[in-house]
Amino acid sequence: MTISTISKRLTRGKSIAIPTLMKQTAQLAASVIILAMAAAGRGAEPAAGGEGGIGTVVLDDSTLWRQFHIDGATHVRNADGTLARGRIEYANLRFSADSPSFFWSALPAHDWASPAFDDGAWPRLRFPQPTLWFREETRGCSINSPYAPVVLLARARFEIKDPAQIKACSFSLDYWGGAAVFVNGKEVARAHLPGNTTNLEVVAEDYPKEAFVTSNGKLIRGEDRDWISLPRTKQASVAELRTRRMQEVRIPVTLLRKGVNVVAIETHAAPVGATDQIGRPGNDDYEKVGWQPIGLLGAKLTISPASAVSADGLRPKGIRVWNCAVEDTVTAFDYGDPGEPLRPVTVHAGRNTVFSGRLMVGSDQPIKGLKVTVGDLALAREPISGSPRETATAKIPASAVRIRCAVWEPGKSSVGSPGRFDGLLDTIPSEIPVSKAVAGPEGFYGRFVDRKGLVAGAVAPLWFTVRVPRDAKPGTYEGTVQLAAEGLAPMSVPLRVSVSAWTARDPKDFRQQNMLFSGEEGLAWHYKIPLWSDKHFEYMGKSLALASEVNSRVAIIPLVVEFHESISNPESFVRWIKQADGSFKYDFTLFDKYLDMVAKSTGKPRSLWLGWKCWVSGEGGAVPVAQTPVTLLDPATGKVERMPQPEPGTAEHVAFWRPVFEEIRKKLQTRGWLDEVVFGYSDLQGSPAPAAVDVANKLWPGGEWTMYSHIGPFAFVGTDKNVVMKVRHYGACNDRRGPNINIPWTGKPSRGTNCRLYRDDSGRVGADNLPLMALRWRAEDTLRRGWDGSVFGLDLFPIRIPSAQDDRYYSVNRCNGARGFGAYNIASILYPGPDGPVATERFEVFREGLELSEALLDIEQASAEKKIGAGLLERVMRYREERAQAFVRGFFPAARMQAAEDAKLLDLAGEVARELGK
Repeated sequence: MTISTISKRLTRGKSIAIPTLMKQTAQLAASVIILAMAAAGRGAEPAAGGEGGIGTVVLDDSTLWRQFHIDGATHVRNADGTLARGRIEYANLRFSADSPSFFWSALPAHDWASPAFDDGAWPRLRFPQPTLWFREETRGCSINSPYAPVVLLARARFEIKDPAQIKACSFSLDYWGGAAVFVNGKEVARAHLPGNTTNLEVVAEDYPKEAFVTSNGKLIRGEDRDWISLPRTKQASVAELRTRRMQEVRIPVTLLRKGVNVVAIETHAAPVGATDQIGRPGNDDYEKVGWQPIGLLGAKLTISPASAVSADGLRPKGIRVWNCAVEDTVTAFDYGDPGEPLRPVTVHAGRNTVFSGRLMVGSDQPIKGLKVTVGDLALAREPISGSPRETATAKIPASAVRIRCAVWEPGKSSVGSPGRFDGLLDTIPSEIPVSKAVAGPEGFYGRFVDRKGLVAGAVAPLWFTVRVPRDAKPGTYEGTVQLAAEGLAPMSVPLRVSVSAWTARDPKDFRQQNMLFSGEEGLAWHYKIPLWSDKHFEYMGKSLALASEVNSRVAIIPLVVEFHESISNPESFVRWIKQADGSFKYDFTLFDKYLDMVAKSTGKPRSLWLGWKCWVSGEGGAVPVAQTPVTLLDPATGKVERMPQPEPGTAEHVAFWRPVFEEIRKKLQTRGWLDEVVFGYSDLQGSPAPAAVDVANKLWPGGEWTMYSHIGPFAFVGTDKNVVMKVRHYGACNDRRGPNINIPWTGKPSRGTNCRLYRDDSGRVGADNLPLMALRWRAEDTLRRGWDGSVFGLDLFPIRIPSAQDDRYYSVNRCNGARGFGAYNIASILYPGPDGPVATERFEVFREGLELSEALLDIEQASAEKKIGAGLLERVMRYREERAQAFVRGFFPAARMQAAEDAKLLDLAGEVARELGK
């Protein structure tokens, strides 16, 4: 199959020519467009070998290409033929002319196309690219201006066994814009691109107006709502008009060599048209800029005869070990490139922090007997300028390095995409089977890329999590990872941990306060263990202990049944015992046991919710919910049942609750926790009824509230306007204003300050499946929005509901109504391990992002207070600006090559700490 055949699949299925395409597309739903790429071609389908006879496809769209995207000023063609340069803000579709610089993000080394170039920091991605244009594929959040790629670079390796055997070698490419192709550093083809040498500032040849607008002037944007409104024939013709091709480009055999060879691709953006239908440069009122004409759609390298190359098909044979960045989202469809060297595992950290490195082990067969060990890490050198050289006597003990293997539980109870990993287990399985996952489609410009041809393997993602001691000497520590398995000879991989002079606060003192909701009853239901048993409390404690490591120490005491509405707590934590005379005594056993568990797991909570309600908002305004019951206990039999409250707001209602709250006050005063007590309130929007505020103020005079809602006030007012109860914590939905260049908040929330917590709604479907880099950037995104922390689920694991009229899995509810599992927000950032909740890959990258935000806040504070020398202050100010611009605009190098950014931030924070004597 040739690339021209494949490219005609751009908008539909398996057509060979446009008339056939039109016939087949008429059978598909208008809302689904599939980009069927050549994933099933490599190694599985003989290729026409030309003069060399039957050949083999060595590289194609199933290949993981090392990629680097350069962001910069977009060129817009004016009506007079001149080019304007500026920024297209895709969020509001405006063009701002006169960009001060051609490129905004970092540039690669000049020898990036050569075989000797080390591309290990470049992420491995499949075509088509770029996909970071979309909000959900960047950080899972709205941003002011998504990155604007103007140059795409890609590299892939292939192995030649015997160059003398090669009869023919050809390369085909589908792309948007203009492209140049290099083999082993030598240019072999160039199309729609002026010049004959590499010049990253070159602009590709223009497209005709019809590539951007319809005949009646309607903009054809890149989003699917615009695309699917076109007639099917127009979809096909526009796709053909936009797609440019190099077909069967002959590669001189003399350029190939024995061993590893490199194909490199350089793609440039074409200008955007500036007609009346598309938008005029500088006209801020125009919302008429759409498709960005740059992309790598598909590629294929064919060599004949097949015997001349080391082609293993869709997956390399045997066990492979390869490097992987912490923020890369890995699936069972990933593999180790045989042509790539194995590099050291590198970790950048501060003192009193927890950071990780990764190694991947994969095979086309089950992996058996995988053993991994790490020894002590010795201080090798002191990299920070101006510091005395240390001898190799300081160590980070092996006990500070935790080795874990990422797993994923298949089946309907899983929330991840096919083949994705999540839970981190301390024990590596004795046998890691070949995954049975089938790759699902991937998004590209509002359409879908068919990935069914990808082949899954057995993959073991290994995590090396280093807990750096507070008193560790700054410098680079070196050790060794030892690996062995059946079919894998014992091997050693260097482990290097760079420790900066910056010392992080303890998590409880982080300036971001997060609120991760635990589903206490859901743990028992998921694990099928008795509710409120010792095992149940043990598992609850494990969840809360992990939450405290990311400064989430909220504890919720439901005083009514189903405080979180349906699919939530079946009992209240205080139980009423009815006496013969109609009065009540109270059983606080469950209440006390829960607080004991909280004290052991997290220490003093922050905050402690009293989950009490007697009103909820309805269509006619706030209405009483007398049907919200409490738990009635028969101490003789142990039987519990539900008992309704008295009519809310009545004297009987206040008398019903007063002795309970008096006893609660005594218990919490004894523990020293009174200052953390708040009333918990959750609703779609709005506030509790004024009468409910009256009752709450009578039961807990001067008390405060925590609310979780779309919108709401910073204080609740009673029927008497003089009764005002503060709202201490305010959790809300996605703030669509996007992050700011300047961080608007650097201080720790005080008792008099409303603490605003950010809930991101961008992942409405599959929020638990956000890419790792989305979680890595979450804390800084929250800071730049001016929020004080994040809100999502901790351990709302999937459960089945026997009474449900479907076979879906659900999570217990926490403040957002009963919905299918994983709707609207992250349900579980932990994983249901075999012996209780454990951390996940997502948890670890969220933790790292939180720690990095603390380092960022420290240098922000130093720059604001100007307590450091002029030279260091200048570098701090320059770095702040560079990082802010990269973050807000979503630059590819900053988002996809995180290790370098981590090192810069941590080293700079260390210099600041040294100068301040911290």
